[in-house]
Amino acid sequence: MVFKFCINTSRRLLAAFILNGCLTIIFILALYKHYVSSYLESSSPFEKLVTIISSPKSFLQKNKNVKRDHVPDSVKEKPVLEDLKLRPSLAYYYNQYGIEIEEFKVETADGFIIDLWHLISKTTPVAFPHSSERHPILMIHGLLQSSGSFASNGQNSLAYYLFHQGFDVWLGNNRCGFVPSWNPKKVNSRKHWDWDLNEMVKFDLPKLIDTVCKITQNEKISIMAHSQGTTELFMGLLRENELNLNITSNIENVVCLAPALYPGSLLEDSPVLRLLSLGIDSKSLFGKKVFLNVMMMVRKIFLGTSFFSFICYTFFSYLFGWNDTLWDEGLRNRHFLFSPVFVSVKLMQWWLSNDPNKESFIKDYNQFFPQYKKWFHKHQRKNIPNFLLFVPGQDKLVDGKKVIKHFQDFEMDTSYKIWYIKEYSHVDVLWANDIIEKVGKPIVMNLRLPNRRPTTADKLN
Repeated sequence: MVFKFCINTSRRLLAAFILNGCLTIIFILALYKHYVSSYLESSSPFEKLVTIISSPKSFLQKNKNVKRDHVPDSVKEKPVLEDLKLRPSLAYYYNQYGIEIEEFKVETADGFIIDLWHLISKTTPVAFPHSSERHPILMIHGLLQSSGSFASNGQNSLAYYLFHQGFDVWLGNNRCGFVPSWNPKKVNSRKHWDWDLNEMVKFDLPKLIDTVCKITQNEKISIMAHSQGTTELFMGLLRENELNLNITSNIENVVCLAPALYPGSLLEDSPVLRLLSLGIDSKSLFGKKVFLNVMMMVRKIFLGTSFFSFICYTFFSYLFGWNDTLWDEGLRNRHFLFSPVFVSVKLMQWWLSNDPNKESFIKDYNQFFPQYKKWFHKHQRKNIPNFLLFVPGQDKLVDGKKVIKHFQDFEMDTSYKIWYIKEYSHVDVLWANDIIEKVGKPIVMNLRLPNRRPTTADKLN
């Protein structure tokens, strides 16, 4: 027994050493790509790195109240100051805008406790006197993110803009968020991390929709989803009968930001993602519980510092092939206060596994979302949502062009509109400087709403 224990412990230590060594190498490669190689063309990126390492205090001193030039027309009549202090709380920032974040803890049918955040005015609703007259929009985030990603861009975020356009904004979070929570009567310790996208589709999605419908007393709501959120939503729509979900009748509009229905070239071209795909099924390397728990440990220690945001940006931008060229530089650090979150190894296997005995997005995407078959049929027309799709042209993580082609070729009977934004990458649909013009206003102008009232965007256009 002692010998067996020593062997198992040695294996775990060796696996941890190998995994952390690989992460270190990836981070060094990311640093080289973003700062050293960039230095050959421009000194400014390298200077940022030098500033953070050599003089973190001077770097932090820049994080003060700053007036932003690019803000929605709906708030230009007011003084616009963005507090760039790093506080891991949406409430901290939104209180300054006169908006309160109402927090709900929602229990799914399988016993997981998930977070639902609601934007409400601290004085009176911006557009309408009664919340029942404000159409609800539920926002669902991407992989390794929280729904804070829709709001972290402050007064230039989609959450803030839609709130000021008179919509009832709800930020929905999937399991397990920043603080994993379960009902111990329903979920034993072995089930804590035994879930993937299938459970999110079957339990998280319908619970979030049902909760918003009940609280707002609306039969139909709109859903805005980014990346993994679109995968979750489309799987729910296409497998509704199989899973007995009954969600289509509650959805008026589906807004897709960087729809993740088909894998992009990066999953094949990136050596790091290919290695991750090969190793994700190894229990020795990744275990079978939390994916990269060390990442969340680092978050716990350094959260609220520019150093943590710097690490996150450098690592994830290298891994997923995007950059901050189109973002507000002063707000960049704030975005990473609300990611990453706890996810299971099983969820990452669902995305990346090459094991023939496991279903995964990387190899079974055409079974989930058949490219050459119609998804929505005429006899369903009454309940089919209105689709608004925003496809980034520089996105290599997922293939938005295939989504465009599918809708154009097979969903002629469906109400949809597509915006192909050539200069955007995967997360620019959340954080670009001109997101209100490129994404926010088109959404407001094209949502299918019962008893539609004029909005600020209607007047401006």
